[in-house]
Amino acid sequence: METSVSTTAVARVNEPVSVLIVEDESIIAMEMEARLAAMGYRVIGCAASADAALEMIQGDKPDIVLMDINIQGETDGVMLARKIREDEDIPSIFLTAYSDDLTISRAVGSSPVGYLTKPFSDREVKAAIEVGLYKEEKEKELKRQKAELERANKKLQEALNNIKVLRGLLPICAWCKSVRDDDGYWQEVSAYIAKNSHAEITHSICPSCAKGKFEN
Repeated sequence: METSVSTTAVARVNEPVSVLIVEDESIIAMEMEARLAAMGYRVIGCAASADAALEMIQGDKPDIVLMDINIQGETDGVMLARKIREDEDIPSIFLTAYSDDLTISRAVGSSPVGYLTKPFSDREVKAAIEVGLYKEEKEKELKRQKAELERANKKLQEALNNIKVLRGLLPICAWCKSVRDDDGYWQEVSAYIAKNSHAEITHSICPSCAKGKFEN
């Protein structure tokens, strides 16, 4: 058996990766627990059924679940792995003696991070856990980056929606100073500006007009 300590990216400093074993054959479960402990992992427990596994997760949430597909009860390993992923966002690795297309197809639908066919070596288990957790961490990081990008794009779009700039040539009547719009209609300058920008129009009198109007 290997005795090296886990170095996965998601392992916390001075705290080993925690694992839940879901296996309904007690001898196999005990053997797997001993093997994982020798590799430096912390086994939070061994569950023989979906109900037992869910109860253990509520008490001590593991980093990953090693899941046998055929377990006790109406809920098999594939259904349980899907529920754990959806409710707790915990990844699973399937450990099974079955490798037929139907089993694999069902397993893939529950988004596992690994699939090992019995019998397997300690090296294969360790590699599956380390690679699976590394993949999980990277996918979560990508999701975080995507969410941040979507938030940034939303803010940018909101800012762009508030920007309305007049640009290009504006046909203005040399006599009445009306502006011709894109549809060929003539509008007062104030009406055109209000329609085609976010500027607010206020009215005042310039010194020249004031002089002409009130000093005569």
